[in-house]
Amino acid sequence: MTDFEPLGVELMDRDHPAIEARLQALASLSEIDPASAFDEIEGAISKHFADEEALMRTARVPIYPIHKQLHDQILAEFSQMRARLDLGQIAVVAAFLREQVPQAIAEHVAGPDTVTAGFLRAPGS
Repeated sequence: MTDFEPLGVELMDRDHPAIEARLQALASLSEIDPASAFDEIEGAISKHFADEEALMRTARVPIYPIHKQLHDQILAEFSQMRARLDLGQIAVVAAFLREQVPQAIAEHVAGPDTVTAGFLRAPGS
């Protein structure tokens, strides 16, 4: 994962490093409880997405529908992994948390969040 540069939006600048710290802590543990780690990461990301979406709606960010769709895709991956967790596929879920989630979040911050932050920082937002 990468250290996130501030985007100039309080919500993003607060939540992104906190989510990154959770993911880094998870990656450094040799053994994890996948169920509790999954719940913690999914909860943090879901809450962040909901807060970010509310901010975008309030500010009438024009790319909101596209950005929300990207959030929904990431949350759908969590839903699929929840089913695999319920089936006892622990190694698959652990790999998802340690590899796929950090990459997806880094790409999301670098792309759509950066663009959205530009709209949110614009005068009149």
